[in-house]
Amino acid sequence: MGYSERWEDPKLKNRMVATTAVTHGGEKREKNTSSRKSNQWTFYCGATETMTHDPHDFDSLSTHVKTHIETASGELIAVQGGGSIVFSEKLKLKNYLYVPVLSSKLLSVSQVTKELNCVVLMFSNFCILHDILKKEIIGRGTEREGLYYIDEVVQKGHVMLAHGTVTRQLWLWHRCLGHPSFGYLKILFPSLFTSNTKSIKCETCIRAKNYRVTFSLNNNRVNSAFSLVHSDVWGPAPNSHNNQFQYFVLFVDDFSRMTWVYFLKHKFEIPGKFYAFYQMIHTQFDKKIQVLRSDNGGEFVNKSMQEFFRENGLINQTSCPNTPQ
Repeated sequence: MGYSERWEDPKLKNRMVATTAVTHGGEKREKNTSSRKSNQWTFYCGATETMTHDPHDFDSLSTHVKTHIETASGELIAVQGGGSIVFSEKLKLKNYLYVPVLSSKLLSVSQVTKELNCVVLMFSNFCILHDILKKEIIGRGTEREGLYYIDEVVQKGHVMLAHGTVTRQLWLWHRCLGHPSFGYLKILFPSLFTSNTKSIKCETCIRAKNYRVTFSLNNNRVNSAFSLVHSDVWGPAPNSHNNQFQYFVLFVDDFSRMTWVYFLKHKFEIPGKFYAFYQMIHTQFDKKIQVLRSDNGGEFVNKSMQEFFRENGLINQTSCPNTPQ
């Protein structure tokens, strides 16, 4: 009987079609797999309904409107009930199936995304469920041998972490506790640290500590003196009095790295010091400054300085904010 004929059969028309994997290594599994049943929940994209073989997973088990599911091979398997399940405080499903012949517990990705209004993000070694409206993580999973398993479930009010290797449990606690140091985790969970425990490095922690990306080295210089002059202002000095110098301004020639320093009592003296510096370069070296590069400080980005730049053909370049490099 083909699929189109099955849908026309009145006995099968109202039955739930849920595709589950029942083949392994090309061979069909037997229905009686009680000795090989897994108690771990697996994220599964091939099922239209979440289903389990364990009746203890249900808060309350009752008769379900769906009576059968259909496997990928076309075999019909009986559904013996349904109910709600609580994986965690934020991960709750109201409608899932009790199918005793299954050997694994399957969390339907399509059902959980629709019912909880979330997205599932798959990474190489873990996955997360992210609530679209609240912008928060409501569930996590870890990849093992090609499958993604739920990290945490709640059974009769008690949180039960999914079992796994020591390394996987360390990673789980590291993420759940907000990425503390592994030295701190060793104090909390000494049983997870043995002589055989491999060295663990968290890329997220490393990136979080490097709050600014390293700038690449740049050895480029201009080809003539005073083609480019760098300038910056320091101040006010923390321990100065009103009659003492509180600021200084630097002018650095990019070609020769020659530096001039002018000490200032007040910041409004900076334009006058630059005019004097500009005339000194023109008189003593018979050169004209072509480009002045500074930060976005108001000492050079103002109306009077901009007019001076236009009258003398200077270009004023400003660096990006918060990039002293």
